[in-house]
Amino acid sequence: MNITNKKDVVAIGNAMVDVFIKSDLSKINGYEIIRDSMNLIDENKKNLLHKENTIHKMVAAGSAGNTIVGIGSFGGNGTFIGKIKDDEIGNFFIKDMNNSGIDFPLGTSRASISTGCCTIFVENNGTRTMCTYLGTGSLINEEDIKAENIINHKIAYLEGYLWDNQNAKAAMKKMISIAKKDGQKISLTLSDKFCVDRHRDSFRELIENSK
Repeated sequence: MNITNKKDVVAIGNAMVDVFIKSDLSKINGYEIIRDSMNLIDENKKNLLHKENTIHKMVAAGSAGNTIVGIGSFGGNGTFIGKIKDDEIGNFFIKDMNNSGIDFPLGTSRASISTGCCTIFVENNGTRTMCTYLGTGSLINEEDIKAENIINHKIAYLEGYLWDNQNAKAAMKKMISIAKKDGQKISLTLSDKFCVDRHRDSFRELIENSK
């Protein structure tokens, strides 16, 4: 395929939905979470937060998800590789991605855990307290990487956060191999400084081997 006919970016990352809840300090303190910070939570905690609060807004998100949607908002196009469950939040994720002009070829899964989401308490002064539940997104693996979904893009974009997960790491390496054979540029987001501290040596090895 001529490069001019290729899509712009194929991205892999944790498939997440940002769930916004209007809140205040007393309610946030009642959940024993760290205010104005990011808290990792389990499924039970996520379900409790959603049961006891009114959801104000939802947006398809995640680190790589935000990037690919941003590309779509500027007139670009592409594909997102991520894992979700066939549940309310998962189906919202697909709809929001498609509305942004982004393909989501994996569709829903029958995973035993629900779709990942970041529940965000927003106070009147704009302070945000994030409660992140990785959910189904953390289950992505090599079997989810299909050559037909990766080829015919100009750039392969990798989310550094996934490097914490061995199965996801294998999936990313398979995606890189396919993308390189397709003549794509390889892009890696380092995510945050803690991610770099955890994976500095293997990130360097990945970059060197992906030239």
